[in-house]
Amino acid sequence: MRKAIGIDERDWLAQLDLARILTKQGKAKEAHVHARQAHELNKKVEDVHVAYYNACVNLHDYSAGLAELDEVVKLY
Repeated sequence: MRKAIGIDERDWLAQLDLARILTKQGKAKEAHVHARQAHELNKKVEDVHVAYYNACVNLHDYSAGLAELDEVVKLY
């Protein structure tokens, strides 16, 4: 994933996948950076909001996490 992002940092899917991987590895701060980048690049995909929600909650930023859940609801 890092290689893909190195080629094109605006690849929202690579950013999203890397955020998920880092979350599973327990690297909350790094995951948040990539989840936020994916979020900035594509706000039309539910999984982007869910990943950003998880990243926010893992950093104990509950208000930002709740805002992301609102965005998921708006998509439906």
